Amino acid sequence: MVSRSALEAARQLPCNDFAAFKASAREPDRFGRHILTLEIVEDTPEVFEVRVTECLWAKTFRDLGAAEIGAMLICHRDYADCRGFNPRITMTRSKTLMQGDEFCNHRFVWA
Repeated sequence: MVSRSALEAARQLPCNDFAAFKASAREPDRFGRHILTLEIVEDTPEVFEVRVTECLWAKTFRDLGAAEIGAMLICHRDYADCRGFNPRITMTRSKTLMQGDEFCNHRFVWA
């Protein structure tokens, strides 16, 4: 599955390579700055890993007792967003705040 919004975002940039993808995490837009708090764990030409320590989406859905809905609507979309940006990017994640973990561990790999 590919996210249409990610395809559109990639089309608006001069290129959709891994450097452009990483720049969007380093410099989130105004909306993104209010949703997530993250730290960069690894940043190489082929790997980019971030640790999300605060997520307004996770807090909201968990407070409502609807974490499973939040995971389907918000968290699962992350996989489609990175593939939509560029199919060479794959993401793995084993922890999410939405599921009650202490952080989300997004690891993006450029193939």
